Amino acid sequence: MSSTGKPAKKTFLKKFTADQRGSTAIMLALLFPFMVAGLAFGSEYGYFELVKRRLQNASDTAAFAAGTQLRSGLDETGMATAALLVAEESGYYDSTGTLTLASPPVSGAFLGDNSAVHVTLNQSLERWFSKLFVNTPVTLSVDTTVQVNSGRPACVLALDPSADQAVSATGSTDVTLNGCDVASNSISSSAYYQQGNADLHTECISTVGGASVQQPGKLELKGCSQVIENAPVTADPYRGRSEPPNHATMPCEPDNTDWTMNGGTPDSGKKYCGGAVSNQTITVDVDPANPWIVLSGGNWKFNANAEFTGLGVTLFFTQGATLTLNGSAKFTLKAPTSGNFSGLAIFIDRDDATTFKFNGSADATIVGAIYGESASLEVLGSIDVGASGECLQLVAGTIKFSGSSDWDIDCSAAGTESIMAAQSIAIVE
Repeated sequence: MSSTGKPAKKTFLKKFTADQRGSTAIMLALLFPFMVAGLAFGSEYGYFELVKRRLQNASDTAAFAAGTQLRSGLDETGMATAALLVAEESGYYDSTGTLTLASPPVSGAFLGDNSAVHVTLNQSLERWFSKLFVNTPVTLSVDTTVQVNSGRPACVLALDPSADQAVSATGSTDVTLNGCDVASNSISSSAYYQQGNADLHTECISTVGGASVQQPGKLELKGCSQVIENAPVTADPYRGRSEPPNHATMPCEPDNTDWTMNGGTPDSGKKYCGGAVSNQTITVDVDPANPWIVLSGGNWKFNANAEFTGLGVTLFFTQGATLTLNGSAKFTLKAPTSGNFSGLAIFIDRDDATTFKFNGSADATIVGAIYGESASLEVLGSIDVGASGECLQLVAGTIKFSGSSDWDIDCSAAGTESIMAAQSIAIVE
């Protein structure tokens, strides 16, 4: 070996470069920062995906809740309130996000569909590790569309949410409803009640609560095997209709001569007060701009020889006014088929929580709806519904049958709104 030591250095360097011991540790040391960064960014992305899934679940449940409100007849405000409440319970944070609701939807496959609701949820999240490179928050966006599916057509609907015997058939009544259902929004265990020798023939009955039928053999259901209990609320089809303008303050006509004289011709758009008894012929002169007459207080009675004709007219009853048809009185009332009063033959003041007794006769023909949101409607006599395409609907707080009636659901020419019971809700988009 020379004194310079060069061969020894060469040997050492050769051995060092050839030595692979500890190389893995060196590589790990060099890659460790990148591995940590990958795990960090991966966990952050995973968290965002987890939140998005939770947000989608909140969107689905919120849209479904909004759908139940649409099915019940509420407007967008009511739908949005329910949707937000359910979304927050499902993990959506209103403080860092936005909820947008549209019914009908303004985009997508269900654009303009009045039976659908579209809900969009946006949620902002602060970044973690990626904030080193991008300072703006992450915005997650999800959406859901639900549709209220067509249920069963009904022609009798009790709106009271808790009344016992909200719809009842008692005594010796015999009611036949062809092609339509009976629905009750009451949660009572006797939301539908049938007693004694009463007979009811209908397609089906649906109640939010339960049913009490004392003699099951007297109930004929042609479209279902039994009463549908615990059913969803059925929407009030006339909820958004306006009452006659200023009907409470408008002056009464000087007297009710027009209602009692032979050949009387009351003008629509007027108010008559205190009740009257008629034994003569009355025809309503219709003004399409104001196709209504206000009858305030008292009993409006038509005796045996009386004849009333109102075509395209709405009779608005207020202050506890009722209608009585005696003997062979001939009574023909057909609702307007367009405008705010379309389909409303008899409209009872929404604030009238009194009992409206319809004492019908064999010559009573009503086409359209008898509607009173708060009223207790008692049908004591028989009612005809006119020609093909003309129908009768009963929509009131509670409804009691004590007479005999037989009518069909074909409303194609009556101007009425559809009443759909037992509707389902499905996520469609």
